[in-house]
Amino acid sequence: MADRKGSDRKSGKVQPADLPAREGRRLSVAEQVANVPRRVSNALLEIYHLIARHQEQQRQQQRRWWSPILLKNAIDAESNLRMWWLLALQLNLMYNWMVIPLQLAFSLLDQPSWYVIIFNTIADVVLWLDLYFNCNLSYTENLEKIYDTTRIVQRYLRGAFLFDLACVMPYWVIAPTVHHAALRIPRLLRVWHVQRHFVEVDEHFQLNSKRRLMLFGVLLVMLYHIIACLHFSITYKEGFGDAVNDTWIPSDDINLTQINDTTFVLGTDYYDASDAEIGYIASMQYFRSLYYAANVLTALGRTIEPATNVQYGVALVFMLSGFFITAIVVDNVQKRFTASAFEQKEFFATRSRIQLFLRRQNAPLSIHKRVNAFLDFWWSSHRGAVIGELLEELPESIKREVMHSICKPALQTLALLVGVRPVLAQLQHVFVENVKFILYGQGEIIYRQGDYASGIFFLLEGEVCVIATISGCILLFVSREHLQALHRPFGTLSEALLALERRLLDPKIAKASELGSTTRRKGRNFLMRRLFGDLEFCFDPDSIHILTWETWVFLAMTIQWATVMFHICFGVSAHNRTLVDVIMVLLELTFVLDMFIRSHLGYYEFGNKVMDIRVIQRRYFHSLEFMIDLIALLPLYIINWSTTADNRLELLNVNKLFRLFKVPGQFTALQNKYLKVTLELRLFKLVYYAFMVSHLCGCIWFDFASHSSGVRAGSVNETSFGEYKWLPPEKLKNETLNVQYFASLFWSFGLMSASSPGELPKTTSHCIFSVITMTCGFFLFAYVIAIEDQMKTYFFFKRFHSITQEYLLERCLPPSLLTDIRMVHLQPMIVKVSFLAGMEGSVTRMLVSQFNQVLIVRDEFVYKFGEEGSDMYFVFTGLLDTLLPLDEFMRESSVFERKTSLSIAFKNRLDDEDDKSPSKRKHSQSSRLLNTTNSTQMTETSHTAQSKFKMPKLVSALLHGTAAQNGPHLLWLKLIIFTTLYVAILVPYRIAFDSMERAEWLPDLLREIELFCEFVFIWDIWVNWRLKESVESMELYEQDHRQAYRKERIIWDLLAAVPVDYILSSVVESP
Repeated sequence: MADRKGSDRKSGKVQPADLPAREGRRLSVAEQVANVPRRVSNALLEIYHLIARHQEQQRQQQRRWWSPILLKNAIDAESNLRMWWLLALQLNLMYNWMVIPLQLAFSLLDQPSWYVIIFNTIADVVLWLDLYFNCNLSYTENLEKIYDTTRIVQRYLRGAFLFDLACVMPYWVIAPTVHHAALRIPRLLRVWHVQRHFVEVDEHFQLNSKRRLMLFGVLLVMLYHIIACLHFSITYKEGFGDAVNDTWIPSDDINLTQINDTTFVLGTDYYDASDAEIGYIASMQYFRSLYYAANVLTALGRTIEPATNVQYGVALVFMLSGFFITAIVVDNVQKRFTASAFEQKEFFATRSRIQLFLRRQNAPLSIHKRVNAFLDFWWSSHRGAVIGELLEELPESIKREVMHSICKPALQTLALLVGVRPVLAQLQHVFVENVKFILYGQGEIIYRQGDYASGIFFLLEGEVCVIATISGCILLFVSREHLQALHRPFGTLSEALLALERRLLDPKIAKASELGSTTRRKGRNFLMRRLFGDLEFCFDPDSIHILTWETWVFLAMTIQWATVMFHICFGVSAHNRTLVDVIMVLLELTFVLDMFIRSHLGYYEFGNKVMDIRVIQRRYFHSLEFMIDLIALLPLYIINWSTTADNRLELLNVNKLFRLFKVPGQFTALQNKYLKVTLELRLFKLVYYAFMVSHLCGCIWFDFASHSSGVRAGSVNETSFGEYKWLPPEKLKNETLNVQYFASLFWSFGLMSASSPGELPKTTSHCIFSVITMTCGFFLFAYVIAIEDQMKTYFFFKRFHSITQEYLLERCLPPSLLTDIRMVHLQPMIVKVSFLAGMEGSVTRMLVSQFNQVLIVRDEFVYKFGEEGSDMYFVFTGLLDTLLPLDEFMRESSVFERKTSLSIAFKNRLDDEDDKSPSKRKHSQSSRLLNTTNSTQMTETSHTAQSKFKMPKLVSALLHGTAAQNGPHLLWLKLIIFTTLYVAILVPYRIAFDSMERAEWLPDLLREIELFCEFVFIWDIWVNWRLKESVESMELYEQDHRQAYRKERIIWDLLAAVPVDYILSSVVESP
């Protein structure tokens, strides 16, 4: 450290410790020179002092009479104080937007009160303080922070000062007769600053998807409020509508008019100013308009057509506002809530394409888990970016500085080499210019014996051992070619690296390091560990038992919250109470056991598997999940065991609904376990959320009439069926439990999906609940749009060969994982190549790791005889034609020409040293000749088969086997489509309406066609079993069509072909 400090002083660098505190101002030239520890001539010192005096004179001239009232030190614009002040400003703005429109629109809510005066005064004081705050807030100019308060004030006066002053002026002093709320309207104009404040907060906190969703929810509620106030304000122009017939404007049953300071009138009823009914009517005025606001913004619920030109104009403006709000919501949910930033959305797209590739290539589950763990580590370390590509856009000088900063551990390692001091700077420059970043996930093998040594690795971050990586690692890779460049400035680089390795692997150093880590581990002790004694074991999160347990816990959680909500709102019959209590106890035992498993369950953190029991327990016992488990496990239902059946209260189980907050985490756990069905889980997640919200809202809607929960004061036996049109109808009171439940489910899902608008709510509670339900449906609709976009992307890529995405794996995944994936999906090609199949596994793996993918379109030449090169081609998929002359074979040129446009070849570029070997060159030429001969034989065989297969009959072709995508096969596919549609239409019709068992010509004909369709289905199994490959099929099907049919579809075709109706015709009469 001493040498480094001395070298810095010699080079003229100013150390941070040598600089004095800024004290809110920039250093003068003289002060800067005085702090520079180097020699300066006397002439230059005099010039510096003259410049310093000139700057000081300018600063004194710029000072104004008001300068002493400013702060001595300006407030940092990126400090926590600024963030808290921004929060206060947003709360102030929300208060003004809530109160001012409310007082202007609703006269009943504009009553003088002391607390409104106090809140208004506080809001005004905050705005006046903001003026002073802005006069002392630092800003950035030309990448330099300005802390001079004089300059800050001058900049603020030239900017937004007049606007802010106009917003906070006390206009009631000038116009005391004007309504006090109207004089506060200028304060609403400060909404202009919201966008700038949001950018400041986003840069400081990096708002994630949950925070953005919460902020947008607040914004949506504010829009509800503003439109509600505007909607009720129409009554000042249009009056009130008829209460008997639903009208677009508020009805006259809430037209409460103030006669004087003490009396109000509603129709023929008079109320005193202190009557509680006035507050109830005022709340109905507001919440009915709030329901309309939610209706027009979300396009959900029942809408009433306007009656006058004014109403049509205002309604049109509101509807256009709702249209734009919907577009903004969908856009934000697609781009930010499902992917909180652009780079995260790109990362999700890359991950989906990689997972699709693995699924199409039937990769084993272990490969899926390794890829998923690596992608998590990649996102946590580099945010899904490739460093080499990311830095390409920067200027060369900046790029070099960034690379020096990132590669600092490796550069320090180079500095330890013996004899490197004279050429260290040049060596570091060459090293940084030729380095490559590679990420390895936990457990990945960086290099194994027998692998091709293509370069040298430097560890930047992480831990490695002799076998595999202990944690996710970031490595620097220097290839052989670039090592040659490093040898030029430092010829003994190899010897110096070997000597350094021997020093670092010294047993004494390794033992000291191990002893230090052991001492630190023994010193750790956590209080929560004593809860379970000496149980030091932990469960592997990748085991099949944990997979089964996670699935069961998810099922048990779903059963519990669904039944608890159902029993609270629909009640429990007397003969089922014991069974319900037994099921509840069994489920609670499951969750008690789950708490023990969670406290001993390993987990993945940024792609690294954590199996330390102390870390696991500390993480779980300090998590929100543990608090939810404790609250949900409180046995409040035991109180019902000591009461009579009539006094039983199912609402005591409401704490079990806290487990709803664990549903997203449980879905994440299932997605990390079922890696091969991630897309199906996303679709199921959408259906699950839709059912969950529909179930909760439907049960609560039914409880508004049944009062089974006991929330409403009065007897439980008193019901409100049919009391309002919005409530469940009277006829539903005496229906069976199933009808009642499905009717409630229909109401809630119909309201959320706009398929059934329902009736207009009349009371305050009905309006609030309707607004909540419509808002849930609104966000659910936005989530559906986002999932639909993902589905389109998935099915778009599914139509093409996934092998074309292999370059994505090479770009993103580490070499060891990429080689393992290639060993899986190249296995059919390896088996067909004799010398690859006969090699040892390590040699085959080394060759496969050097493969490069080449994609060549139809009718392009792959290789011409006589061309020079060191490449060997292996055909993975597609067909080749061998074009040969009629005379000599070895003396004339031969050409390989592509027959299909989706043939994919992998080539292995041999090393220069290997190319110089005569034996290697001879072996390569003989391999090319052998491949050419084999291709020729295969082509001749195919041509012979085609010559014998000229214009076959349809029946003969379907019996003996036909080629995919030829004429007979396409005709057969059309027949299958017709029969499938026919059966799909006829069978439900026969079951629901007409069995067609009568002896008439039309029913007989339809049944005979149905019988023919079943015969076609049986024959279709044989056709697909005997289907052959063709040129067209290789372009359309990535895998062998017949093999894929045997693995995936044959079982469903066999089940569909079983004639269950004819087998059971003697027992069951229904079709």
